[in-house]
Amino acid sequence: MIQLLFKHTDVLDRIKESHSSQTDQYTSHRDGLYFQENKLLSESEEFKLPLLIYIDDIEVAIPLGTSRKIHKLCAVYWVLADLPSKCRSALHVIQLAVLCKVPDVHKCGYESVLGPLMQDICTLEQDGVFIESLGQSVKGTVLFVAADNLAAHGLAGFVQSFRSEYVCRFCLATQDQFQSHDVAEGEFSLRTKIAAEFHRITNISLKNKFYAELDNHTPRLIAVYRQKAARTGKAAEALRSIFSAFDLVDHYDIDNRRTAALRALPVYLREDDSVFFKMWNT
Repeated sequence: MIQLLFKHTDVLDRIKESHSSQTDQYTSHRDGLYFQENKLLSESEEFKLPLLIYIDDIEVAIPLGTSRKIHKLCAVYWVLADLPSKCRSALHVIQLAVLCKVPDVHKCGYESVLGPLMQDICTLEQDGVFIESLGQSVKGTVLFVAADNLAAHGLAGFVQSFRSEYVCRFCLATQDQFQSHDVAEGEFSLRTKIAAEFHRITNISLKNKFYAELDNHTPRLIAVYRQKAARTGKAAEALRSIFSAFDLVDHYDIDNRRTAALRALPVYLREDDSVFFKMWNT
């Protein structure tokens, strides 16, 4: 499709026209840091194809009738980012990449639905596509994806609802917590890659789940550690050292109990505590 698109003589001319931007002003995506840090698009002077992807759902039936959502379609479009903004709305430059039923997206997931498109993008990145008017193969990649709220949430794995309990993309605060806490206090756990994936699959906060389970097992763990500490050996001696410090602080403080339970765990298992725990930045 890219080859057919460049047969329109005005497309290549418009792209070359947009490349002549002033260096001291932000006039297009090429002047932004994100584009300039993209190695494929900006490191060489060769002609490249940055693509804009747009995702939206289409209701082909009456939205208030009994067929609502049954025949709803998910459409994925692409357009050449280097075209001037006034030209991107022309019908002959907006291309349809994927069209499928929304129920199929919910059933199979975006990974399956967008699989063929991702293969084409990988081919464009690695091998490129031959442009007859240029007499050479041109490589490219996706610059960014545009979508409305619902499509963006679905693509990122968030709940597609305006009534979701966890409403922030950056932290795991609930709607009720936003009403009673100051965001500047730093009380909310930030989303990380592992926590976001856990939350996407289970709809549960990984940090809160971990602490809840730890608090549930801490009394039994401490009892087992103390039994071991009453014996002889290097492990027992190390456990006695840990609990001699624990006995000097408030036993009812939740942080102290968690620290003792976790600090004694590798000692009890005879593991090297320097490699037993991995740091997770929240």
